[in-house]
Amino acid sequence: MNTLSRRDFLKVLGVGSTATAAALALTACGGNSTGGGSAGGSTGAATATAAPQVNEDASVYEQTQAAGFIAAEVSIASGDPASFLPLKPAGGGKAILNEIYEPLCDQDGPSGELYGVLAKNWYWDGDDFYVELYDSIYDSAKNHLTANDVVWYYKRMQEEGYDDQKYNRYFNDCEVVSEYVAVFHAKPGDAGANVFQADNNLLRGACVVTQAAFEAASDMMATSPVATGRYKLTEYITGLSATIERVSDDEYWQKDLSVVGPQHQANVQKINYFFITEAAQVVNALKTGQIDYASEISSTAAAEFSASSDYTVYRFYSNRMFQTYFNCWADGGCPLADINLRAAICYAINSDDILAAVGGEEFARRLYEFCVPGVQSYNSDCESWDSYYSKCDIDLAKEYLAKSSYNNQVLKIYYYTGEHAEMEEGVALTIGAALDQIGVKYDITPTTDADNLNIPTNANWDLLCTTTGANGNALSLLGKFSTDQYEGGIGNWFDDTLNTMYKEFNTRTGATAETNSKFQQYLIENFYAYGTLEGILIDAWRSSKVANATTKTFRNWTIPGAWVYVE
Repeated sequence: MNTLSRRDFLKVLGVGSTATAAALALTACGGNSTGGGSAGGSTGAATATAAPQVNEDASVYEQTQAAGFIAAEVSIASGDPASFLPLKPAGGGKAILNEIYEPLCDQDGPSGELYGVLAKNWYWDGDDFYVELYDSIYDSAKNHLTANDVVWYYKRMQEEGYDDQKYNRYFNDCEVVSEYVAVFHAKPGDAGANVFQADNNLLRGACVVTQAAFEAASDMMATSPVATGRYKLTEYITGLSATIERVSDDEYWQKDLSVVGPQHQANVQKINYFFITEAAQVVNALKTGQIDYASEISSTAAAEFSASSDYTVYRFYSNRMFQTYFNCWADGGCPLADINLRAAICYAINSDDILAAVGGEEFARRLYEFCVPGVQSYNSDCESWDSYYSKCDIDLAKEYLAKSSYNNQVLKIYYYTGEHAEMEEGVALTIGAALDQIGVKYDITPTTDADNLNIPTNANWDLLCTTTGANGNALSLLGKFSTDQYEGGIGNWFDDTLNTMYKEFNTRTGATAETNSKFQQYLIENFYAYGTLEGILIDAWRSSKVANATTKTFRNWTIPGAWVYVE
């Protein structure tokens, strides 16, 4: 319990010195072992570029087209997919599925444009959503894919219990209109027809396969995928590795390669995935030549690779937001149900101290609202707002504390351990140091998902430090304020106005920067949560093999087929 004073804490962290990076930012703050990314980066000699905005740099797609050759082979470290089941691809190690399967549509990176893959056209007509397929789609077993397969596929997902997927959550049913046209009937009201990007989720979120191939497989394609993609699985050794090989242009169903989008290029003949997830082993594999690319490496490894012309080092924003929620459950007797106490904490927190605690601008950037720059509907005007994000005011914090009902209770601060533990611990400790400044008692406890805080209606926590990936969509961050999953939202807000504003933003017509800003300002006025920072990730690759490895999926997954290679 607040064993270090604020001064001692910052001294230990080395704020303002180069020691900070080694103190807490020893590992990257990313998602799965196959990395995240954005367009841009560098080629040739080793570099340590400034972190770019997502999709802000020169088009890797244009570089790919200009390259005009197919590389022979590339090897990367990856998580083990464990299964190639197409119904619900998610989580670490599933990036390989993006090379084998194809969705109806895809998205050019986390914040990029939606483009057709299997779908030639798509549109809304009232509450019905129509999808038109290309008429020439065949999988690797020469099964013709039609609207019947699309309807069968989505219904089969529901039968298998995957109703949590957004493309099933928002639609009641689907049916065949003609051989190449299917229609999806949206659920009525806020939960269906009006949901923002329901169409995007339906189009880009699933690996569509033919019914004939799926039913011919003895294990639902768990070990023998048959799909329409640019690559096919040729070897899989459980727990060790997988190899996929390029389908020739003559075999691939899409003959007009000019319409094949950035995430579905096939610029290398063979891709070897080695299932290595331990950070030191990944770095060693890149050093020894076992792999040609490593994602989300540590700052220590990045410095070593940057010093050699044999490697390219690339830093990029993760679209992963670190955030702190306040438990406002009044009926549970939670101290933070008092808005004045929440205000005191918010104004006591120093964003610059949090940034320094996790290593400085080399490892993260501060936020100015409960959102990360670059995602859809972000409004940069928030960066000039006069709020607790833009200033730390200890005197004002103490004024709010004096007006509150705080009575020396010990506030329980939890942070999740795991792959982001160093970052989240830095956030929690900095918040604790801020509470020291205003005389609020606290206790910091690391926790895991298995510990289960029984969110939301649980009085055993007061502040929760956690993370959420944005995937280019502000709603994935703001979804914690929805009552769809928890009656009062993750922080027990039980605020009808908040819920109404969220639903307004969560519509096809309402997801605008203006609506988002209104929602953000309401969050700030009520001191419901604090978006602390956005992490920066670091990738490295062998410069003699890979020219540019920055094209990723909308989930920030690695796709080696889409990279630019050195001839």
